Amino acid sequence: MALTELPPGLVDGLPEEDQHAIVQTVGEPLLLTEYWDDETAELEFTDSAGVIHFIYVSPAFIRPVDRLGR
Repeated sequence: MALTELPPGLVDGLPEEDQHAIVQTVGEPLLLTEYWDDETAELEFTDSAGVIHFIYVSPAFIRPVDRLGR
């Protein structure tokens, strides 16, 4: 899956390095780990520093991508 855009407020209040890591994922392939009640998608990614992040978004903000990120 890939984020099509950042949901409003997603990075508000997060440390700057986490905000930067999340912003960099828009359009990039992310691992969909779970759907919660069809209202929230849990996505996982590892940033360039090797830190694993989980983000939670409405499925309206994600789209499927193939292994090449298309």
